[in-house]
Amino acid sequence: MKQTEQTEHYTFELSDKVTRQKVTFKNRYGITLTGDLYLPKEYGNQPLWAIVIRGPF
Repeated sequence: MKQTEQTEHYTFELSDKVTRQKVTFKNRYGITLTGDLYLPKEYGNQPLWAIVIRGPF
């Protein structure tokens, strides 16, 4: 399967205090899921809280 380059469209401009990384993983049914991981630029190794938002599917 060939991936084509797409322009990213986001509602808000990314803050200079965070980084955004594209993440993918397979769920238990073998379906590949994709999302964005936002991390503070200077978080070190300390544990962080997380909020997960998903669609209705």
